[in-house]
Amino acid sequence: MSNLRTSDSAIIDQNGAYAIVLAYERGFMINAYTGYLWSKIGPNPNSGLLIKAGVGFLQHKIRIEHNKNPVPALSDEYLYGYDRLTNGINFTEFIGYQLLSNSRLLNFFAGFEFTQGFTQSRRDWNFNEYKKDETKRKDYLYGIRVGWILPLYKRAPREVYY
Repeated sequence: MSNLRTSDSAIIDQNGAYAIVLAYERGFMINAYTGYLWSKIGPNPNSGLLIKAGVGFLQHKIRIEHNKNPVPALSDEYLYGYDRLTNGINFTEFIGYQLLSNSRLLNFFAGFEFTQGFTQSRRDWNFNEYKKDETKRKDYLYGIRVGWILPLYKRAPREVYY
């Protein structure tokens, strides 16, 4: 929003006062995964080293809020020129450990996840740059993923009937 700022980096609302404009990042990712569980180091066949890979869709944008101060340049029809909507295909890798205990009380997974997104802008025009953004982007996301598992499998019968 550099083209809306004054010399002292403020944005002026329609009443001539300084506007309070907040910017947040919003996005989502949808993936399909396949993986392998190497159960040699776990207490049972459902525990061990977990390796997963996935492919999917990644999208993110800037959410701009100016609720208390009406800024005409940031009204709904112009907001799209500032939000930098970007999306594209992504690839995700995960390596970690999964534990499904024999007592069913302790069930979790934890590991490192790395995502590479190959994205580009989906807007026709960026108002602050006065041009269309045709740059091919590479978005990298990484972090520690931890989860709790609720197993929904039946117990094996204790007695065998013939």
